[in-house]
Amino acid sequence: MRRQRKSRTSVQHGRHPAHRGVISGDLAVEALQRSGYLLETRIARVLEQFATHLSVNVVFADPESGQPRELDAYCFRAETGNKYEHFTESAHVLIECVNNPQPIAFFSSERTAGAYPITAARPRWLGLNPIERTIGIEDFHHCFKAELASNYCTFVEKKTHEWMATHADEQHGEFNTLATLARLTREKQLQVLEDYSRPQDAIQFCGIELIYPVLVAEGLLFDVRQNSAGRVHLKRVNHVTYLKRHMWKGVRRYCPIDVVTEKVLPRFLRTIEVECRRTLARLERRGEEVLEALRDNKPDASDPDDPLEDFLP
Repeated sequence: MRRQRKSRTSVQHGRHPAHRGVISGDLAVEALQRSGYLLETRIARVLEQFATHLSVNVVFADPESGQPRELDAYCFRAETGNKYEHFTESAHVLIECVNNPQPIAFFSSERTAGAYPITAARPRWLGLNPIERTIGIEDFHHCFKAELASNYCTFVEKKTHEWMATHADEQHGEFNTLATLARLTREKQLQVLEDYSRPQDAIQFCGIELIYPVLVAEGLLFDVRQNSAGRVHLKRVNHVTYLKRHMWKGVRRYCPIDVVTEKVLPRFLRTIEVECRRTLARLERRGEEVLEALRDNKPDASDPDDPLEDFLP
């Protein structure tokens, strides 16, 4: 979450900054409640109950600009197989928090192309399809059941007291951060799976890493629909999956981002746990096929994301 810049103080005409007014305790509480600091603290406590590892206020280098940027929280939860000790499954949860004073409205559309979760896997392919498809991840992952939002807006009051729908720079930046880090996490985990494997020692790590970019909102979320007659329906919701379109290394990509209210975050984390267990169980069910695919060590025909790309011709 972006922080407001700290105001600069200086000594002018012999006056000391201490002579200026000092905020009262009540006003300080109000200011904190309008910020995201308290929300981040509460979310960190929830994540501690879920995560194997948790980091807050994670600084990373933007791959395009090289400038430092910050993620509010990152955590992962890992499990290993019961039958195959080198089979692993992990959930990587990337969290941005926003204390939105006005609702964020998401525009859902039945015509939106289906989303596919961001994953990293070794082996990448099992048979003719990416391994996630072969084991049937679409049977249980929430990404395939959600109605997707293709756009969003929030609201600001103009000087004329008229309300206007607009994109907020803060939310735009948070969505960009999540989409960028989801891709970076995927690339890193692909390398980690390779690095941990030592075929010469008969150690072949196999795993599917599920990557979850999440925006946690303290304020209201709306789902917006418009029927054929032009009538607008506004519904208050606690969870929306926003399909973020972006460019990654010169290629059109998308990133499904889960937007949840603070209230339903614990329930969403339980959903992630279930999806992780089912993914690992599906891997172990076809364990010998998976190991054979690893031993073949054939180069990937293409990146698993390629056939999932949509958008413009």
